[in-house]
Amino acid sequence: SGARRAVEVLNLTPDDGLRFIAGCPPDANPPLNLEAADRFTAVLAALSRQCDVILIDAGHGMNPWVDRLWQLSCEVLLTSPPTAQGLLDAYAVAKLSQHHRHDAKLRLLVNRTRDQHEARPLGHRFAETCQRFLNIRAKPAASLPAFDLRPSDSTSAQRQQERDAFQRALRLLAAALS
Repeated sequence: SGARRAVEVLNLTPDDGLRFIAGCPPDANPPLNLEAADRFTAVLAALSRQCDVILIDAGHGMNPWVDRLWQLSCEVLLTSPPTAQGLLDAYAVAKLSQHHRHDAKLRLLVNRTRDQHEARPLGHRFAETCQRFLNIRAKPAASLPAFDLRPSDSTSAQRQQERDAFQRALRLLAAALS
């Protein structure tokens, strides 16, 4: 809305160096007008001078704000579970965007995978479909294994293995975004 500056609403996380701005509920998106888009672009430019990476969770679906965020972004991660329906939903969002402006920006992020090999065929299908029907190139898919932060019944050794796999995948994703 422009009532406050971004640096005034940054929240700190327990991890050093991570800050976030809470988004608004999906049904409360402000109207996208030229003034709001210009103001938001300026805010992101100012934040980018202070941050290594700006990660925006734009929720699911496509609307004018999300499409504008995609246009401003260096890379767009479309998150999908490792299912055919998840892949279809990710493609549908890409199709609803101004996809001609997003060539070589899209990357499928397959989450909740059993292992890193599960995402590979889904990523290939997504990339081939985007190339064939939207005439855009998608970046190689990434994956994040399933990992629940809540306490579980699994053994501490098994839990540590799950945590290690998740952290390793997260580091690989971060490196791919750099």
